[in-house]
Amino acid sequence: MDLEIIEQNDEFIIDAEYHLIDGQFVNTDGEIIQKEILKKSIEKQKLDDFYEAISTMNSLGINSNLRLIRARNGAKYFCIKIKENYTFNKVFRVDMRWLLENVALSDRAQIFLFRFQHYLHFPSNSIVVNSEHPTVEKLGEMMGVKENVTRKTLNELEKQGIIKTQQIANRRIVYFNPFLISSGGIIDVDTYRLFESSIYNSNNKFHITKRNVDGK
Repeated sequence: MDLEIIEQNDEFIIDAEYHLIDGQFVNTDGEIIQKEILKKSIEKQKLDDFYEAISTMNSLGINSNLRLIRARNGAKYFCIKIKENYTFNKVFRVDMRWLLENVALSDRAQIFLFRFQHYLHFPSNSIVVNSEHPTVEKLGEMMGVKENVTRKTLNELEKQGIIKTQQIANRRIVYFNPFLISSGGIIDVDTYRLFESSIYNSNNKFHITKRNVDGK
């Protein structure tokens, strides 16, 4: 078993027992700590963490590499990978939170997001059900609403830049904004181009994190 230690904040180390101030390590009483003593303390802490990791793995009854993450407040989290080799979506939490807190979406639009994010095709990020792009009528059936309501929902989401649609062979193909929810770590270039100017694209100078508090 391997133990990987990740420090999320280099200002506080070893469970906040020591602090780095003006290039020198001091303890909680303000006393300067020699590097040799600090090194021994770090090694002891790592050893303690390793034994704790072994105990954790034994209690779970699994054999896997363990990752130790130290949070900014000094809390420790022993973490393991789950469901490797399974398909998954990436949800960009900061952008999604901003969207839900700043954009007034109807209930049906929010339901649509939750209902169909699980049908995203990789790598196009389009909705695919049973190996084909569903019709608007089919989308409505899956939501339990009429076709005209589905069309209004699609128009609402597209107006807000959450989806894009393209009419291909009598089908309205629906693409999710990959800067909000992505079907993987990479995305088809054509899909990227559809959303390149999105405010949720971190490469865009108008990205939400570069806006003022009024969202302008």
